[in-house]
Amino acid sequence: MAYQWNKAWEIGYPLVDAQHKMLIHKYNSFIVACASGKGKVELMGAINFLLSYTVEHFSDEEALQIQINYPHYDKHKMQHDTFKMGAEKLASRLEKEGPSARLVVQFNADIGDWLIRHIKTEDARLTSYIKN
Repeated sequence: MAYQWNKAWEIGYPLVDAQHKMLIHKYNSFIVACASGKGKVELMGAINFLLSYTVEHFSDEEALQIQINYPHYDKHKMQHDTFKMGAEKLASRLEKEGPSARLVVQFNADIGDWLIRHIKTEDARLTSYIKN
């Protein structure tokens, strides 16, 4: 399922908001590729992008949390680290098994759904902290 960016997901920090939008855009591009039967071909590119881009994004988001003394920093960072490990496992499986419909489905569930859920819950909590 493709996601439409929702202004309510913005945390109020332009760099992080732009990165969130890029993550959603790239995820949606992958979904379009899946719908046109190119999901298997696009899977490695999508995973490689997420592996590299999330390292940068999570680093920027975590730096902001440290700067503002965010009280839930440790939990938030742990979630980021868990996500990165999951994406690395998917990349490893892809290298070993090759692209498959099963990995495309798992990517959608493990990566796409996680990103949206994380933005809507954990990053929303960060937004509340920043606004207060």
